[in-house]
Amino acid sequence: MSKILKLQNQTIAELLEAARAHNTALRKNDIKLILATAYKQEEISRKLIDQDKRREATQKKLADKYGLGGQPTLNMLLSHASEITARELDKLSRSLKASLTQVDEMKNLNNILARRGLIMTEQLMRILRPKSGSTYMGSGKMKDRGKLLSVLDRTI
Repeated sequence: MSKILKLQNQTIAELLEAARAHNTALRKNDIKLILATAYKQEEISRKLIDQDKRREATQKKLADKYGLGGQPTLNMLLSHASEITARELDKLSRSLKASLTQVDEMKNLNNILARRGLIMTEQLMRILRPKSGSTYMGSGKMKDRGKLLSVLDRTI
């Protein structure tokens, strides 16, 4: 059980590092880096999901071994472990919880930065888009505006 928790702790540390890199990319507004870090976070998340499934399966086996029913928690299993193992698992559990809190805080900060970028993009598009409707058709060709009006009045 401690082996899986150590592995999860390392994976969460990787996820935190990737979230920080994503934060930097958002601050620099570097589209390529934003996409690269988002894919990296997704890859690490999938790895973490697989590890969590293994942890749950191990917890279930231990619960069956000790006659605990339902969905056993780590705290329920600690009472059946040796004192040294219980201390190690408790320490790992606390470390995981702290790391997950940091990842959640970084995720919230990244969401704020992404929303801010979206607002700025929308404002820029509003400035660039003409008020009288769009200049271009969906195909990218300019719309026919009919007869162009001259800026100078050439009549006598």
